[in-house]
Amino acid sequence: MPRSNEAMTPTQHRGDEVIAEAEPVTDPTLEESLQQLATQMRQEMEPEHRARLMNIAGDLCYQAGQRERGLLYFDAAIDLYLSAGQFAASASICDKLVRANPQIVRARCTLAWLAIARGLDDEALRRVEEYGEAALRLERPTVAQRQLRAMAEETENEGVLEGIAHALLKLGDSLSADRIFGFTHNPSAQRRRAHASPEDRDRAIISRLTSAWGA
Repeated sequence: MPRSNEAMTPTQHRGDEVIAEAEPVTDPTLEESLQQLATQMRQEMEPEHRARLMNIAGDLCYQAGQRERGLLYFDAAIDLYLSAGQFAASASICDKLVRANPQIVRARCTLAWLAIARGLDDEALRRVEEYGEAALRLERPTVAQRQLRAMAEETENEGVLEGIAHALLKLGDSLSADRIFGFTHNPSAQRRRAHASPEDRDRAIISRLTSAWGA
């Protein structure tokens, strides 16, 4: 248990559980509000309810100028919503983060995945392009290449596949780009991941988004 003058701050953890750590006080009002939310979180068992509280905590941190701290709460909220199958709620938080910080990478990746998962092909194409551009600006090609290659395994839409290939080409992965361009001319060559059901596909995409993330 933290001392009374310490606040609960989540660390990055890729699951339903959020580990609380002590952080020095910087804003007594903020710390009190976060302590109250932490108390409520201990009483909430449903992921979507805990996600809502995490989202509120992130907003409070942002309003107090503690953006890095807020990102940890938002990150946890996104994962909790994903684990509850609340894709639209996860996307809403990601959109909020992109508006606040247009250079952000991870939220853009999540938005691309969620559009693919929801079958929103026009949006998926736009999100893929935006993700690739953001990763290129921040010089983070390796993780983006891996994520984009994985996205290509989960869509059959020609436009989305071409968008993924163009993004990979810009990020320096011409081999994968050529292979994916080939899928648009020869769909039978595409090796899509096999899923037993739409629900199984959703779980696989959620697993990609909530484990071993690198950017």
